Amino acid sequence: MKELLNYAESIQDSNSANVKVQFKETQGGSPDINVQDILRKIRFDRIGNDDATIICVCDQDQYTPEQFARAQAEAAEHGILLCVSSPCFELFLVLHFQEVTAPADFRWCERKLERYLGEPYQKADPKIFEKIRAAGGSAGDAVRRARRMAAQTDPASRFTANPYTELHLLVELLADSADL
Repeated sequence: MKELLNYAESIQDSNSANVKVQFKETQGGSPDINVQDILRKIRFDRIGNDDATIICVCDQDQYTPEQFARAQAEAAEHGILLCVSSPCFELFLVLHFQEVTAPADFRWCERKLERYLGEPYQKADPKIFEKIRAAGGSAGDAVRRARRMAAQTDPASRFTANPYTELHLLVELLADSADL
C-alpha cells in the first residue's frame, strides 16, 4: 500500500501538526494478517510507545466480514485503530474532488482520478497529494465528505459498506485542521 504511505507522508510534510509519525508497510494480505504483522513490528521493531496512536489501514477488497471482525477484535485488544476503506484507498482520493454515494470499485476510482488529474493515475506516485492539490482537490473537503459518509453508515456494516472510508481519521491525526 505504497500509495497510502506516499499520501500520508505528503500530508504530514505539508502541514504544521506537531506529530511524530513512523510509517511501516505490512506484508499485505487480509486485515487480520496485517494487524498481526503490526503486532510483530511493535514487539520486534520497537515501533510505537505508550503515547503512540497506531493505525492499521485496510482496503475492503475481497476480504470477508469475518476477517475484518477478527482484525478488529485483535486491534482493539492491543489499542490499534483499524481504518477501513471500501472499495479501496483511492476512494478517499476521489473525495478530494467530489461526493461519492453509489457503490464503486477500483477501476471507477482510477478513472475519476485520471479525469481530475488530467493524467494516468499511478498507485505509488510519491507526488499524489501535490498533484491533487494542483488539480483543485481539497484534503479538507475529503475529510468532511469521509466524516459525513461514516456518520451515515451503520457501524455494524462498516466492513461491508461501499462506498465507505475511515481515512479521515488518519489525515486528522497527521494534519493540523487549520491546514486542511
